Amino acid sequence: MDIEAYISSGILEAYALGQTTAEEAAIVECVAKNNMRVQEALAELSRTLEALADAQATPPPPGLKAAIQNRLHFPEKKPAETAARSAQIPLPQPAFPEKKAPSSSVGWKVVALAASLLFLLSAGGYFYTRQQQERLVASLNQAEKTLAGNQLRLDYYQKKEHILAQPGMELVMLKGVEKHPEATAVVMWNRQTQNVYLDALNLPKAPAGMQYQLWAMINGKPVSAGMYNNDAPLQPLSAMNTAQAFAITLENEGGVESPTMENLMVMGAIKG
Repeated sequence: MDIEAYISSGILEAYALGQTTAEEAAIVECVAKNNMRVQEALAELSRTLEALADAQATPPPPGLKAAIQNRLHFPEKKPAETAARSAQIPLPQPAFPEKKAPSSSVGWKVVALAASLLFLLSAGGYFYTRQQQERLVASLNQAEKTLAGNQLRLDYYQKKEHILAQPGMELVMLKGVEKHPEATAVVMWNRQTQNVYLDALNLPKAPAGMQYQLWAMINGKPVSAGMYNNDAPLQPLSAMNTAQAFAITLENEGGVESPTMENLMVMGAIKG
C-alpha cells in the first residue's frame, strides 16, 4: 500500500469527521494500528482541528454587556449605591439555585468549532468523492483498453482460422538461427492459390525504420516474398508457386534486393 497516497486520499479527514462507513473506519483503524506514519497523520489532524477552532474563536465586542443592559433598561449602578440599597432592602431568596450563565467565549468557540467541522466535512467529502470518481474513471479506461486488446486478438485468431481452413494450405515452421535461438515464425503457403502469409510468432518488434523481409529459396537463390507489417499481420505477401525453403531477415524499411545475412533471424525448409 502506498501510505502517502492513502493519507492524501481524504479518507483520514472523513474518518475524523465520522463520514466513513463502518468497514472503511475499521480499515483506517487497522492501518493506523500497524503504521506509525498514519498514526502521526491522525494526531496532526486532531491538532489542526483544535487549532482551527481556537483561531476562529472571536470574543464578544467591547461594550456589548453595557449595550444589552441599556437596551433592557437595567443601567449599571455604582458600587456604593448598590451596597447601600442592598443594606436597606432585603433581597428575596431564589426558589431555585441560580445557574451560571455560559461563558460567551465558550459559545463563540462552539460556533467556530462547528463551522470548522462543517468546512472540513465538506472538504473531506469533496476530496474523497473526487478520489473515488478518479478511481472509477481509471478502472473504466483500463477496462476499455482490455476490451480493445481482446477484440484485436479475437480478430487475429478468426482471420488465422479462416486462412488455415483454405484447402491446400501448408505450414512451414521457421526456427531461430544461432544468434536468435528463441525466435520463431510460421509461413502459411497455399500451393493451389500461391498465397503466402507470415505469422511472426516470436519475432521481436522491428526497430523504427526497419522491417522484416520474407525470402523464398528457389533453386538455391533467395527471392523476396514481401515485407512484414507489424500493424497488419496475416496480410498476404508475394505469391509463390514454388519454393524449397523460407527465411526472414531484418532490413531497412522498404526492403532490399539481396538479404543481409548478418541480420538473418529464422529459416525453415519445406517438407516434400
